[in-house]
Amino acid sequence: MSVERTPFGLLDDGRAVDRFVLRNARGTGAEVLTFGATLKSFSPADGTRSILLGYDTLADYVFDGAHHGGLMGRYANRIGGGSIVIDGCRYDLSRNKGDHTIHGGFEGFDRKLWAAEVLGKGVRLAYVSADGEEGFPGRLDLTVDYALGDDDVLSMTLAATTDAPTVLNLTNHAYFNLSGAPTIEDHVVTVAADFFIPAGGDGMPSGEIRAVDGTPFDLRAGARVGDRLGSDDPQIAPAQGFDRHYVLRRGGPGELVFAARAAAPGSPLALEVWTTEPGMQFYTGQFLGDRSGGRIAHEHARMSGLCLETQHFPDSPRHPGFPSTVLRPGERFVSRTDYRLVAA
Repeated sequence: MSVERTPFGLLDDGRAVDRFVLRNARGTGAEVLTFGATLKSFSPADGTRSILLGYDTLADYVFDGAHHGGLMGRYANRIGGGSIVIDGCRYDLSRNKGDHTIHGGFEGFDRKLWAAEVLGKGVRLAYVSADGEEGFPGRLDLTVDYALGDDDVLSMTLAATTDAPTVLNLTNHAYFNLSGAPTIEDHVVTVAADFFIPAGGDGMPSGEIRAVDGTPFDLRAGARVGDRLGSDDPQIAPAQGFDRHYVLRRGGPGELVFAARAAAPGSPLALEVWTTEPGMQFYTGQFLGDRSGGRIAHEHARMSGLCLETQHFPDSPRHPGFPSTVLRPGERFVSRTDYRLVAA
């Protein structure tokens, strides 16, 4: 196992961004950036291309609007109305998606520069989110550990503490493409979930948890992505693809459970995702390449990658029936997700 640290460029204010290259005894590799705690690549030992969409330069990541491989927070996914209430106190948040907050606000954790150090078989990145950042209460001390084992498991362990009650929901926004084909429509995706969370046209959930039975969201036995895209289901048709949250089957506290599998024709390897999180957002990248405004993902076309974002439920602060995302002083948030390369 080796970990190599190299420069990756300078931000406009002169701060240096580093790249960590992780490689196991088999030759499997992964790259991590200190900008955004970003997963830049995950490359099988056979020398084939990375199964992650990424960029070659820091400038591309800075101007990217699709969050490629970034660590999303303080609250990944959506918070409706751009505000939260904790213990009777209201906090107004940055509203960067109409009237709502998405992925932590205008400058979420994927836009921050993280401190880093080599840690065993990987790297530890650290960031301190100040009280009031993007409107969220409490100082948050956060670490992200990426480690690559000789079993071709890339693990991500998240930990955080706070000095005041706050909400926290974290995920990695990596886009996967196992075949290198122009789109992921031929990928066969399995999701170990009996329920999903419907959402309105703005992506906001109503609080309903709906069974997947009889819907195109039933991926328990695996399905080719392209075969589900022509559905007239109102949860798929308006978005022209998948962008919904799945309620995963649960194990014991802190237990890793199987969440999803992705495989592609011609690829000898499949990807399995295991997690301690209660949910996962499945997104088929239909908005990649959108140049309608702001930052853009200019090198990657529509549906060229898919996301399997393990996390808590969207808009949990407004839905008491969803698992709580409140973190309090004296508590320690810990979450782990494993990305496993396995034989197809």
